[in-house]
Amino acid sequence: MYETDIKNKRKMSNTKSNGWMILKVLFVILTIWGAATDVNAKVDDNDSVYNVVDELAEFKKGNDALIPYLAKNIRYPKIAQERGVQGRVHVSFVIERNGAVSDVGIKRLQNAQDSDDEAWKALEEEGMRCVKSTSKKWKPAKVNGKKVRCRYILPILFRLNK
Repeated sequence: MYETDIKNKRKMSNTKSNGWMILKVLFVILTIWGAATDVNAKVDDNDSVYNVVDELAEFKKGNDALIPYLAKNIRYPKIAQERGVQGRVHVSFVIERNGAVSDVGIKRLQNAQDSDDEAWKALEEEGMRCVKSTSKKWKPAKVNGKKVRCRYILPILFRLNK
């Protein structure tokens, strides 16, 4: 009986030590995960541009007012009119914390028009000019209730009246 008791105690102590080992490993994993998520939560320098936000940026007069604003302010380039060029231009820009617009450029899609064409370039330039005119007319995006910089892509459709 004495030998059996010793063997049972060894089994129990091995089970206990395995349980403690699992708890130690779990604690280490949770500590590392917690530190990693905490580091990521604290990293929010002024240069970060968000693509995913809690609250989207919005045109100050409401997003429904953006289309009439663009329609009123866009001037169809003469070269594009003469050549009958029409299509959609995707203008990419950053909306700053104060509602200003920066880093304005063109987001080209795989099936986009020939970007070397003068008329098409004129449409792109007009789209960028019009987006720049919206500077300071945006409510910035928010993450955790804090205003942040965010990337915005605005498709602008150029259509000729026939």
